[in-house]
Order: sequence, then C-alpha cells, then structure tokens
Amino acid sequence: VSVSCNKDDEPKPGSTVHENLTITEPTTWYVADNPHTIRGSVTVLGTTLTLEPGTIIRFEEGAKLDIRNDNAALIALGNEEKGILFTSALSSPKAGDWEHVGIFSTSVESKFAYCTFEFGGKNNNRGILVLDNARASVIHSEFFHSAGYHIYTNSLSNSSFTTFENNKLSGSAKAAILISPNYAHTIGEGNLIEAAMGIEIDGTSYTNSDETWKAQTVPFVLGKDLTIQGAGNPILRLAPGVTLAMKNGVDIKVSASNSYGTLIAQGTEELPVTFTSFAAAPQPGDWGSLWF
Repeated sequence: VSVSCNKDDEPKPGSTVHENLTITEPTTWYVADNPHTIRGSVTVLGTTLTLEPGTIIRFEEGAKLDIRNDNAALIALGNEEKGILFTSALSSPKAGDWEHVGIFSTSVESKFAYCTFEFGGKNNNRGILVLDNARASVIHSEFFHSAGYHIYTNSLSNSSFTTFENNKLSGSAKAAILISPNYAHTIGEGNLIEAAMGIEIDGTSYTNSDETWKAQTVPFVLGKDLTIQGAGNPILRLAPGVTLAMKNGVDIKVSASNSYGTLIAQGTEELPVTFTSFAAAPQPGDWGSLWF
C-alpha cells in the first residue's frame, strides 16, 4: 500500500480550524482548505461528511472526530495519486496524541480508501478507528503508531467491515484489530499486518451459520475459551494458512449439551492451519485443547 500524502509537502498548519463543531447537514471538506485542524471534538450528527481526495486532517492533542446516529457516515475515498491523511497536529508527533475517528450507532456504511491514520489511539482501550454498532469499508489504507488498537470494533454490538482488503497496519501497542468471533470473517485478503499482539478475538461464542476466517500475516489470538455451537449448527471454517494462537489455558469447544456446531480446518501442505500457543516462549501445556 502506498498513499501519496507526503507531510513535507503539506501546507503549514492553521489553514482551517474546526473547534468543538457539530455538523448536521451534508458537508464536504476540500483540499483547497488544507490542512483541516480539529480542536476538541467534531461530531457529524445524522448526516454525511465527505473528504475530498488529498484532504489532510490534523488533530490537536486529545481531539477526535465522531460520526453518530442513524444516517451518519464518513466518506473518505482517496486514490493512488491523492491519499487522505489523518494525523497529529503536534510538532513532534507520537502514538496517542489524538483520540480517534469514531463511528457510532448508524446503519449507513462509512467508506475509506487510500487513507493513512497515524499517531492516534489516546484512549488505549480503543483505537485510531472505532466502530461501535457501525460498519465500514476500508481498502488500500495504512495505520501506524497507535497507543491502543489500530481498529477497535465493539464486540457487544453489530460492528464489522463490509470490505477490509489490501491494507497495512503496523506499530500498535495492542492488537492490530479487536473484533468479535462472529465478525472476524469480514477481515478480507491482501492485508499486511505487523503486530506482536496479532488480531484479538473479543468474545467467547461463535454462532454464525457458515463463515470463513481468512489467512492473515498475524495470528488470530484467543484470550478466552471459544465455543462453536448454536441452534442452527454454526459452521466456522479456517482457510489454509490461518493461525490460531491461544493464551494460557484456552480451549476451543465445538458442540456442547445437545447444542451443535462444526469446525472445519482444511489446510494444505504449503499452507497448513495452525493451532498454537501465544506465549513468547511456548511450552507444552500452554493452552488447553480442542473439545468435540
């Protein structure tokens, strides 16, 4: 992934400042007004904010951009020549300078293409991009230097990706992505993920009818027992090349108490499916077992 948005070529800070602003009607932020500086909180309430290709958004310390309530969406569709940049406004930027781009309680899909997100995640229990009862398409985008997750999805709500392909994620203090087991299949192909904590599966129950977790460049990490069962006999498929890394004592339980489920892990000689320990120095007995 290569997004052409070179900070050395950007205009000096201060062109446009958006301070503690609520947007209630369709709005576009233009390249001509670059860079756009967010001070405090900007909330897009029940409407759409569109960013023109090449738009630069700088966040002052602790600032955030929230997209809230039904019919709200953020449309940030850059292209290979003109990316969209979400970054820190500080002169010596570091992870956690600003909060997040957050999308909350909306049925409308937000869209990101050729975007770069960096130096956010001030609330390290969340991430630079937050999906909470929301969905988003993310393609050809980059995430760097987060003090928490790069992408946080609320596993207690319907939070997922409509598309997540050809992205690069590197340099997060926590896992690259936090996601429910019922939505991990929405992480697509072609991603380059570099994260010691992998992709964190947040939840203990998989109940989907028939979905496939796709191979990534890091493991799916299970910190709690995962149960695959339900009234509809849910099927979880692990694609060739998938690695599941279990933390201490974790079990995967398929079917229990007359409630059935199916796990299909069909690797290849070149791309096996691997069940292993998450420990830095793995030893026999680190994790539990597969229960059927």
